[in-house]
Amino acid sequence: MDCGFPEVSRRYGPDVSKGVEVVANQSARTVQVGDVIYTPPSTSSSGSHVELVTAVIRDENGRVASVRVDESRPPTTATKTYTAEKFDAHLAARKKQLLHISDREAWHQGNRAESFLFPNPESDAIKPKINRSLLLDLGDWVPYQRGESGKFNVMDRDSLGLKTLVIRRDDETMESIPLSKTGIIERTLDVYGDYTAYVEHADGSNSNVCEFAICDMDIRLPGTSVSIAQAWDVEVSSENINIIAVYLWNEADTYGRHLLFLTSQQQESGLVTVPAGLLQKTGTIQVWLIGEHPLGRLKLRKEIKLVD
Repeated sequence: MDCGFPEVSRRYGPDVSKGVEVVANQSARTVQVGDVIYTPPSTSSSGSHVELVTAVIRDENGRVASVRVDESRPPTTATKTYTAEKFDAHLAARKKQLLHISDREAWHQGNRAESFLFPNPESDAIKPKINRSLLLDLGDWVPYQRGESGKFNVMDRDSLGLKTLVIRRDDETMESIPLSKTGIIERTLDVYGDYTAYVEHADGSNSNVCEFAICDMDIRLPGTSVSIAQAWDVEVSSENINIIAVYLWNEADTYGRHLLFLTSQQQESGLVTVPAGLLQKTGTIQVWLIGEHPLGRLKLRKEIKLVD
């Protein structure tokens, strides 16, 4: 769907998503490739599910003979092919709804991949260079929150010998750590900026470079509780990373999950207003701050109570 952020299945229903309609005739006779089968939650706090119609096979008379359906079944996916009769029975179970996305642009709203750095299919398709001497605990290209501990896994897979672990910020060497053996070296870096690290081998060669960033994000909420009937402000700030969204997660309501994408004006002012009535049920609200750096995304979470 070309989204910049993963969408949860409860966002597919026409009650919460624009550009989505319930198919009038809920049967194999009207199904189209790309339609969504939505299983609503049985209670307000339970989960929902979606399946995607990926093929519709017709016989020589033009009648639907079978329907192929794909769905996510972690850690992989599942594919099933139904006869027309069994597809109708599948739809009738558990109050399923056959949905048609009539307007993809309206359904996307602000969640468009082209607005963000990730996902980046072109970059993802490049064959990575395997670093056989150094690996960060979060990977080769990652941002860290300032004050967060990072672990440097020093290896010697090619038996070149180990001399020094070098950590640099821009053009400045921040630390040169003598090495006598493989293992994990842990450091907490408090100066935000873009970093590199590499291993100097005993034979004088250097390993591939690991790139990482030290970033700083903060979120300030208006006290310990807010009213369900009033708008409230979220203050955000950042260094060496762009704040791109505030994500609200109502622990008492599976439909109470909203991504608020920051406009350029909100990024500049550091202020995001949550509209009154956006969240419908009282309880604990998780407020996620999401930042994006060229090396990846960071999240920071705080909680607040929503009261009458």
